[in-house]
Parts: sequence; C-alpha cells; structure tokens
Amino acid sequence: MSLEILALAPIAFLGALVYGITGFGAALIAIPLATHFVPLRFALAVFVLLDLANALRLGLEAPRHVVRGEVECRIGEERVRMKAGGLSVVPKGAVHGIRNAGEAPAEIILSYSSAARAFELA
Repeated sequence: MSLEILALAPIAFLGALVYGITGFGAALIAIPLATHFVPLRFALAVFVLLDLANALRLGLEAPRHVVRGEVECRIGEERVRMKAGGLSVVPKGAVHGIRNAGEAPAEIILSYSSAARAFELA
C-alpha cells in the first residue's frame, strides 16, 4: 500500500472528528487535505463512500444489545422477543420501547448515536 493512500487514514479520522463535533464539515476538512496526497477524483470517491457509510450508521439510531435475560422490543407496531446476544436497531424517529419479557432480571446495553439528542421517557 502506498504512503499516499496511508495518509488518507488520519485525514479521514480528522474529518470524522469534525463531523462528530459539529454535525457537518467532514468534506471541508478532508478533501482539501487529501488532494495533497491523491488526485481529486480519487479523494472524492473515497470520501463519498466514507460519508455514505457514516450516514447509514447514523441513520440507525439506537442499537440495543441484550446481555442477560429476555426482553421484548417494540419498534413501531412490531414486537420482537430477544434473548442474550440479541441485537435490535431502531430507525431514526421510530416510536420504540423495551420491557423485560422473562422471569429473571434482564440486562441490556443501549447506545445512541449522539449525546446531544433530546428524548422523553414515556
């Protein structure tokens, strides 16, 4: 792998960091810096794919991973029972809920894509 392409990794990290902090601006940082190492067309193609991957990741709002026990997840009108090892992902804006569906206590991990997002407990 050439050094020019390896130089794109820290540039991509910097662009993602700026996007994570501000919510925009990854291309404003990454593309001008990347063109010092690779042709513009190559840089655009690489960073469009990276931005697409980030957009898909952010479009999936709240992953829930069941660590122990059994839970029932409600996403919209759909209800799914999950045991330890199960994972569900809530699309952005979907009404959702979770409850213990077993006899024993359940343990889950909730993850949100942004700490700045407001939410209400129902």
